[in-house]
Amino acid sequence: MKKIICLGLMFSSITYGQVSQGEIKNFNFDYQSPLGQGTAESFSYESKFATEQKVLVEKVGEDFKIKLEGVEEREIEFKNPPALIKDSESIHLSNFNLTLNQTATLSMGKANFSSPDKDLDLSSFTLNCNRFAGHTALMDQMIVGCLEKMLIKAGGFNSRAEEGIEQALNKALDMGFDAKQSVGIKNMNLKITAGKFDLSAEIKAQISGKATGNGSIRYDQPTKKLTVKLSQLKFGILDVTSRVFDELEKLENANIQVNQPYIYFTLK
Repeated sequence: MKKIICLGLMFSSITYGQVSQGEIKNFNFDYQSPLGQGTAESFSYESKFATEQKVLVEKVGEDFKIKLEGVEEREIEFKNPPALIKDSESIHLSNFNLTLNQTATLSMGKANFSSPDKDLDLSSFTLNCNRFAGHTALMDQMIVGCLEKMLIKAGGFNSRAEEGIEQALNKALDMGFDAKQSVGIKNMNLKITAGKFDLSAEIKAQISGKATGNGSIRYDQPTKKLTVKLSQLKFGILDVTSRVFDELEKLENANIQVNQPYIYFTLK
């Protein structure tokens, strides 16, 4: 759930840091740690340029330095990146588009994030999200705004990791399922309105079927804690909520705490 909810939020801050507006058009990018490069029809930072930009990325310690070459010559520091980006040994993006102003809209053809212990593949990903200007930090603006109104769709979502609701769901249905196995999801839809969410997805694994869920989400900005109340999760006609929570409890760590019906995420 954390990956699904936070993925769109992460993309909205992946490049811009703390800015008021920007636009990326048809960005194609390849990264092999610690260096990456790509091109975009436009890659604007606070300004509007409809001219091809070259983008160079270098990982320095835990942060990234981004250099724009073209009409807009600029260096950007991307500090405190999400773990999905920070831990990736390779990243590939194709046809990435982002518009950031009072709202955020995003579309992407394909994306891959790969590290030794986890992989994430996306295809036909779209996001539409509100933005709340009452906070200084962009990530806080996006989280608060998106929890007010957000729509995420993904034609394909494939993950390999040891944690996540998709892995817990499969383990709950099949005790022989290895959490390190890849879990495929098709036609994923996540809609949030005023802090309440509805989720639907087609799970493709050893046992396949349609999963649906609902609940609510709230965010405490001072502590950077995201609280998900998972009211119900069904797989076909089966209510698997309690069984999934049994599996999620096994994944508890410093950043994830579970107490049915709540899942607590620390986003620091």
